[in-house]
Amino acid sequence: MITRFNRAVIGTVVCTVLSVAQIQAQTNQYRSDRILVKPSVSNINTLNAQLGTRVLRSYPNIGNIQVIQLPDGMTVPQAIAQYQNSGQVAYAEPDYLVQATVTSPNDPKYTDGTLWGFNNNGQNGAQRTRISMLPRAGIDERQPTA
Repeated sequence: MITRFNRAVIGTVVCTVLSVAQIQAQTNQYRSDRILVKPSVSNINTLNAQLGTRVLRSYPNIGNIQVIQLPDGMTVPQAIAQYQNSGQVAYAEPDYLVQATVTSPNDPKYTDGTLWGFNNNGQNGAQRTRISMLPRAGIDERQPTA
């Protein structure tokens, strides 16, 4: 039985797939000197040394994705194939060039300045805020008020 929830989930999945396809269709351009990999093992330094590649940057908070610099003469398809065939990465992909096309929200209340909370000058009529430093002995009352 298809419920509203199921329709919402299906709609969300379809929109996400279409968005990803649109991004890739907009830019099939990628960096020719590096790729992105997600290691499936704790350390791929040996593989990097064998391939002559080096890690430019790691993102441990998002699955330990790594930006890999390719050596001269190695193409992106060659590097991707070698990493995928090694069995040491969950995936390897080109480092696609993308651009943000929308830089502000499309909420009409954002654009007309009436979005709640943007012009909040204090709760319960408060107009001034006291900022204090906390030295070892307690509160330093000599700090200026804002």
